[in-house]
Amino acid sequence: MPSLSNNLMAVPRQWDRSLLLVWSCLLLLPVGRSVELPTAIMAVTAGVLWYRGNLSPGADRYRAFTLAFFLVWIPMLISVPDAVLPAEALRVTGLYLRFYFAGLFIIWAIDSTARRDLLLRLTAWLLLLWIIDALIQFVFGFDLFGQAYPIEHLTGPFGPKLKLGLVLTTLSPFLLSWAREQLPGWAGLLVLGLLLFVIMASGSRGSWVMFVIVLSSYFILFLQQHRAAAARYLTLAIASALLITTLAYHYAPPITARVDRTLLLFSGDTALVNQALSYRLPIWSHALEMVGDHPVNGVGVRNFRDAYPDYAVADDFFLGNDTVPHHPHQILLEFTAEAGLIGLAGLIGLYLLLIRAWGKAAPRQRRLALPAGVGLLAWLFPLNTGVALFSSFWGQLIWWLAALYFALLSIHGMKPPASATKPSPRP
Repeated sequence: MPSLSNNLMAVPRQWDRSLLLVWSCLLLLPVGRSVELPTAIMAVTAGVLWYRGNLSPGADRYRAFTLAFFLVWIPMLISVPDAVLPAEALRVTGLYLRFYFAGLFIIWAIDSTARRDLLLRLTAWLLLLWIIDALIQFVFGFDLFGQAYPIEHLTGPFGPKLKLGLVLTTLSPFLLSWAREQLPGWAGLLVLGLLLFVIMASGSRGSWVMFVIVLSSYFILFLQQHRAAAARYLTLAIASALLITTLAYHYAPPITARVDRTLLLFSGDTALVNQALSYRLPIWSHALEMVGDHPVNGVGVRNFRDAYPDYAVADDFFLGNDTVPHHPHQILLEFTAEAGLIGLAGLIGLYLLLIRAWGKAAPRQRRLALPAGVGLLAWLFPLNTGVALFSSFWGQLIWWLAALYFALLSIHGMKPPASATKPSPRP
């Protein structure tokens, strides 16, 4: 297999900064709002490249991403006039454009298999570091960055919020694809086992569901390529997963608590079911009420928290604890409540566009884009309950993935420009 130095030498030296800039969006993701810096640099650079004529959003390579982004952004803009707080909805919508320009830069920068392979490797190494960090936190009570281990869940480098499991699951296809391409079988299974344990110990049940989608996608792929051995490996995978899950349940208190709470879903008692769902039943109920009152363009993007008190009852769990949900905790309800049926139509259009791009791609293009595609599938799964695409944090990650997805699906068969003999300068 080619070494890291060979990969770096496989592309012109002046391109290295562009790739590292793209990767730094993941590197800085756990560090507060510092990830905004590479995003801003990429967005501004894309604007300069557009002005110079080195990048055109209407060109074949950028067209699908442009359509995907504006399927989401236009409903955001339409939600502004009738928003609960129009100024806030307009601010969020205006700033959201930075993800579009940063995405154009990603598509411009990741334009070869060598650069894709290097980005895959760097991302896999970063995820391994996060896994090791979380395991150290589990064993010693604090991680490499001094983060303490809350009794409820592993946090790794992401601080007190339940982000480690969701982010790790979304990006896990990069680690799994890298392990599949670069590691022997036993090492790949070890990586998978450690990944599964950390995701479970993170305490986010949404990430558990997402990881089932990730693993199912890879198993279907494996089944297509190795039909004869599929039954044997499926049995081994199920046995390994059951062993890891059993050990985790008995020896990891966060997992024990979360599994016990999840089992309340089958109690038949509405109050216990609501507890099992982290008290989300009233959130979903009030989101539907908002849809009924604002069916066309919603209550405004990121205005759910401002509209919620008007719908909550006197003994509402969240108001009683002096907290207000920031979003509906369900991706379909997020779009419909905050951007109306226009927003829901845009989300469905995004789903169809992602599927269409995959269907039109050649087998080798699909192999290249598989990690980004599976990550998007797991995160954009219609029943996902722990994420919000209109938020700054998740917007950073998902549009990064979407841009990379369309970039990798367009690498092969791309017609070189007429001026290919005179390469344009790169920053």
